[in-house]
Amino acid sequence: DFLKMDCEGSEYEIVYSTPPHVLKKIGVMSIEFHGDGDVRELTSFLREHEFDVERPSREFAEIFCLNRALSGREKEG
Repeated sequence: DFLKMDCEGSEYEIVYSTPPHVLKKIGVMSIEFHGDGDVRELTSFLREHEFDVERPSREFAEIFCLNRALSGREKEG
């Protein structure tokens, strides 16, 4: 499944309050983030929940997340 988020600052609360069993069902996420939260903390949280996270450009406030378990990628480290 693909999830695109543009929640005008609510993305942090939404992601942090999503139960792990629901996060495991999401294959790919595109999240537009806003300055009222900490994107490093959000990225760390998502990595702890088995997502590879990339921010392709510093010009845009967006991250892309790929669920390693659903993509067939093994956990690194």
